[in-house]
Amino acid sequence: MNIYDVSEHAGVSIATVSRVLNGNPNVSERTREKVLRVMDELGYTPNVFARGLGLDTMQTIGIMCSDSSDPYLAGAIYYLERELRSHSYDSILCCTGYDLKVKQKYFNLLRSKRVDAIILAGSKFVELRPEDNDYILKAAAEIPVMLVNGYLEGKNIYSTVCDDYAAVYDAVSRLIHYGSCIFIPVIPTAASTRWTAINQP
Repeated sequence: MNIYDVSEHAGVSIATVSRVLNGNPNVSERTREKVLRVMDELGYTPNVFARGLGLDTMQTIGIMCSDSSDPYLAGAIYYLERELRSHSYDSILCCTGYDLKVKQKYFNLLRSKRVDAIILAGSKFVELRPEDNDYILKAAAEIPVMLVNGYLEGKNIYSTVCDDYAAVYDAVSRLIHYGSCIFIPVIPTAASTRWTAINQP
């Protein structure tokens, strides 16, 4: 079943069927309803990829995260997908782990799906060696890339970063203000930051 069958059964041109599929306003409501009814009767499902080529958008955003079992990342992904749906965007989620080659593999997979943008959720996508970030910088020349809680300088790259220092300082200050006894967890990757925040006058 294809667009030609819909055209024949609806008694309209292929161009008209295409305009209906693409939401073109230059189609009468009567014709639009007729084409949609025939599509429903024939069980025709439009080829989303082909349609995206015509519209130059797939209405799809790629999301990558290193570990979806992480409570912070799971929450971030939930709100990202909810917000995307509210704007009629679908999403493709890839959980990459922490290996650079795997991250690059999934990044290129999303690009091959012609997504409209890629969101990198979490701080584990910006590598210490600048050359290891080249694949992101090069891709950003073609599609927008957004980093959630990560920063990378580059054109068409949008970064949002959590101010962990201010957040911890504010939280601990409030606890002290209300007379709470606190236990300080020692987390190797951020212990120095937390200790400085707690002891700042």
